[in-house]
Amino acid sequence: MNTSHPLSLCAALATLCTLFVFPLTSCTSLPSGGTGTGIDPDAKAVLQKASETLAAADAFSFRVQRDVPAVIAVKAGMRENADIRVSAKRPDQVMAVDSSGGVERRFYYDGKQITRYGGPGNHYAVADAPATTDEMIPFLNEKWGVHPPLAGLLLSNPLEFDVEKAQEGTLVGEETIDGELCNHLNFIADGVVWDLWISAGDHLPRRFDVTITELDGLPRGSTTISEWNLAPSFPSDYFRAIIPAGFTQRKMEELH
Repeated sequence: MNTSHPLSLCAALATLCTLFVFPLTSCTSLPSGGTGTGIDPDAKAVLQKASETLAAADAFSFRVQRDVPAVIAVKAGMRENADIRVSAKRPDQVMAVDSSGGVERRFYYDGKQITRYGGPGNHYAVADAPATTDEMIPFLNEKWGVHPPLAGLLLSNPLEFDVEKAQEGTLVGEETIDGELCNHLNFIADGVVWDLWISAGDHLPRRFDVTITELDGLPRGSTTISEWNLAPSFPSDYFRAIIPAGFTQRKMEELH
């Protein structure tokens, strides 16, 4: 490990936060060295098509399954495994249910408030929030170091962060992920390398792999994205949090 560049390591872990989704503790800034100028045109075209496809959906849902090695989990303050179902409606509604480890955690955003509850103990937290998802996501990071599941996919310009944070990007070729023919993209940024597989059929992301190059052994984590639905039907109260009876209120930063 290159121990002479702690800020680079922090930036690498922060990038992984954005891609993999977890509470961000000690590292709250994203890498600033990339400009996207080193992305080859073929890779940029695949990424742009994926972004346009997802941005065109007024509502959508997907499932995230994450698996990272212990060394990354410990340093980043996250669980090694996660199984999260995400629902969103533009421009101002998000709901996520994390059922990892048999302990359910829920996140709600309705354009006015953020609500989180579950996890160890019967606790919840509520806070006022900005009016749109695009504003809410950076607000969460700046105020509490929290990221909703695959935050970049929820923005009005999905996947844009991939180009902005990278110094280099290439289209590796076609590969099959869980039976789906995908375009494999590879990106290099400061202290981190990530790979992204996007379906050649529906142009939606299917997998993220992130390698932290600043750590011994080059630990690699993986997130699969499945069960995409770009035309879900949500009940009128779907994004309204209802706190279960017996739960105790806590500060947002105290929930884990």
